[in-house]
Amino acid sequence: AGITINLLLADDGLFNKAQQSKLEQRKAEVLDQLYNAEAAVSVEYLGKPTIKNFLEQVYQEQIVVEDDTEDLGNGAYNIYTEDGLVFEVSAIIGTNVNDIVYEYVGQAGNLPPAIRVKNTTTNSIEIEVLRAEGVTEFKYSYKLHTDDSYTVAQESSNSNTYTYTGLISNTIYDVQVEFTKDGEPVTITKSVLVGEIPSGAIKLRSVTWSSGIATATITLDPTTAIELGESLTAAVTHIDNESGVDIESCKWELNNSSTPLGTEESSYTNIFTSNGQQLTLTPTVAGNNYLHVLTIDNAGNKRETISTAIVVNVEVDRGNGGNVNIQFLNTSNGIVSSVPRPSLGSDMTAIKWDTSTSKWVRTTSSDPEWYSYTTVDKKWANAVVGGTFDGDGNLDESATGYAMFVWIPRYAYKIEYLAADGQTVIGYSDSRGIVDINGNVVEGTQKQGAVSVGDNYVVHPAFSYFEDNRAISGIWVAKFEVSHTGCTTVASTGQTGTNTTNLTLQVKPGVTSWRSITVSNIFTVCQNYNQTLNSHMMKNSEWGAVLYLAESKYGKNEEIWINNSSSYITGSAGSSASAAQNVGTTNDYTSTQGQEASTTGNVYGIYDMSGAAYEYVAAYVNNENENSTSYVSSLVSAASYMKDVYAVGSEATRAANYAANSGVFGDTVYETSSNGDSINGSWHGDCSYFPNLSGFCLDRGGGYSGGSTDGAFFFSYGDGSAVNYLGFRPVLISP
Repeated sequence: AGITINLLLADDGLFNKAQQSKLEQRKAEVLDQLYNAEAAVSVEYLGKPTIKNFLEQVYQEQIVVEDDTEDLGNGAYNIYTEDGLVFEVSAIIGTNVNDIVYEYVGQAGNLPPAIRVKNTTTNSIEIEVLRAEGVTEFKYSYKLHTDDSYTVAQESSNSNTYTYTGLISNTIYDVQVEFTKDGEPVTITKSVLVGEIPSGAIKLRSVTWSSGIATATITLDPTTAIELGESLTAAVTHIDNESGVDIESCKWELNNSSTPLGTEESSYTNIFTSNGQQLTLTPTVAGNNYLHVLTIDNAGNKRETISTAIVVNVEVDRGNGGNVNIQFLNTSNGIVSSVPRPSLGSDMTAIKWDTSTSKWVRTTSSDPEWYSYTTVDKKWANAVVGGTFDGDGNLDESATGYAMFVWIPRYAYKIEYLAADGQTVIGYSDSRGIVDINGNVVEGTQKQGAVSVGDNYVVHPAFSYFEDNRAISGIWVAKFEVSHTGCTTVASTGQTGTNTTNLTLQVKPGVTSWRSITVSNIFTVCQNYNQTLNSHMMKNSEWGAVLYLAESKYGKNEEIWINNSSSYITGSAGSSASAAQNVGTTNDYTSTQGQEASTTGNVYGIYDMSGAAYEYVAAYVNNENENSTSYVSSLVSAASYMKDVYAVGSEATRAANYAANSGVFGDTVYETSSNGDSINGSWHGDCSYFPNLSGFCLDRGGGYSGGSTDGAFFFSYGDGSAVNYLGFRPVLISP
């Protein structure tokens, strides 16, 4: 038994709507026109149209230019559209139906070499090699279509025409020509039926066996790729001109594997009830699906045929959450099994948590218990600048003026996005961009300047700094929101004289955060804090570096609880991830509840990433807003490596600016949100408001009262002015 499948779905996923370039869209448009023309002539000629009927139809509809038609011989033609797209068309002859087949070849003026069948007899095939200008030597081979290897007919010929002789009548042969063109090896093949060709038709795409001629035609509707959950129709017609088809024994199966099921009937669960049956197919798995057809004739011969891929799309919902995968790196981007020792600056003192005394105690960088970035311990390295220690080495947390920092080591990452049920991976963000289930980069999300370390991991951009874009081993991030030495647990005290650069910066728990300060002053305060340690205002990309590590198996790996203290007390935590203002608040960051507000779920992480004060980051949309000369002047005039500057969209809106920056990565904005204008479009249902014209600066983390829409993945906008609810934090780079 034999079978031939003609799928109107292109082999290379040409119709995948999400991936179409202008050329792809045009090809899809023409293929759709050809499909409609085929349907028209099929109806007119009762299912038995010839290739001549089809050509007359496409000429009449002006789909192609009649005068440009190229006869390839043996009933096959190249047809040309007015804008130069070229398609090869031919026909499959059946007992009950004929099928017109067509495929895209290329663009006029740039077509690849091809084989034209000049003539066939009962025992010979004469061919001509087209578009082989400049070629002086050809090698001609042939084989039976069912064989595996070719036989050389002529090793070397200087002619682009050749006649194969001594062939068997009514048999399909594959002819092959090999040559070198423009310094590159070229191999072209064509299947040809030896014998008399019926008028206006061709069987080049049929398969013939000596025990009988059998074909099955599968026609899919719609011809484009479908979305998961949608259905398509497949019409399957079996034909055998000798013993006939045993239709009640023929079976089919739809799955997501191109691996043959074989000819065991038990491998197939669906039966055919009639020849030409219309099957309704509803794929349950995204990606490439395949229709497997088992044809059995009355002589007992069996043949399986596997269709080309049926593309089933699932839109990547970036805001639905995902799995963040991390690979720790050295500065040469080599993957390491454990974190290299943190780079501790001369002004910094390593500290570790003493579980017996529940205190931070001074240690050394060589202490093996200083840190442990494992999936079990999740002990991120902590250090302090300017700390005071008692005789036992315990940090005096009641002192003023010191600052605690947490080490974020250099890493590469990739994101696997989740379907709505929170289980199924539907796509991922890799070194190329955001990729859909079929492995295609989502349009516009290509990552500019991304560095891959293999297996789809990309080096996080926060680990390049300085004018020369130098690779750094990690960053030191403030453990809490910044306060100054005048801040106490009384909110109003923390607001006295805050919009100034003359106050002493500190990073400690249990005090009100420093707010009501312009972005320009924030930038200056952070830069002047400790120039030996390259202190600077936290960039948006650095915020992203913290969050991706926190969302990985090396961090808390679940939502960070909100700091819902209306007094902006640093290190506080509500009674749940989205607790309302002051509900169940604890100010003890070391308590069981308090540790839920940490990026590690324990005392070793970073706090206040969700709630308390909104935090300005060193990032803005470059739309030349007039406030940039006042509120943001220091940041705007700063070196490029000290800030993240976003492109302006086609319109002065949040949505347009958001879309214009779809290629930006690592900052937990586009990669972790469904859009840039939603109250809950980011991971964990956090707000996703991208900057617009007036509010051109980015702020992160949300506030104390927003509930579920506030959170670590929150991003919004401001104009850079001094606002009561907006604070900040610094980052250090050890030289």
